[in-house]
Amino acid sequence: MRSVTVYDSLKSDKDTRVKDKLEAVATFLPILLDSLSIFTERKDENGLAPFKVEHCSDNPQQDNGGNCGVFVIKYTEYLMHDYSILDVCQEKIDFFRRKLAFELYSHAMDKEEKELASDLERE
Repeated sequence: MRSVTVYDSLKSDKDTRVKDKLEAVATFLPILLDSLSIFTERKDENGLAPFKVEHCSDNPQQDNGGNCGVFVIKYTEYLMHDYSILDVCQEKIDFFRRKLAFELYSHAMDKEEKELASDLERE
């Protein structure tokens, strides 16, 4: 079964608005994929049926409202590389933030040195 997994680093049982929005995304996603002809390349027996929404129950939690972005970036990075997201924790957030800043700065310097430009910069 097709599903969307939610990794929420700031869980709240009180916020039903998030659930409603996730259900809308799960309903819209197959329509979007179909409009991009994804299903013609990869047959899917579920067609335009909504995706199932699953919530990761044991992902690490942040202890404030200011670290959402770092958690999103690190969850994405760890999931892409098949690393355990349990290593993304509040105790390491300052290290992750400094590491991200360094990586972004290094990338910008590398682009400048090699005179590289993205598609958006060329337009």
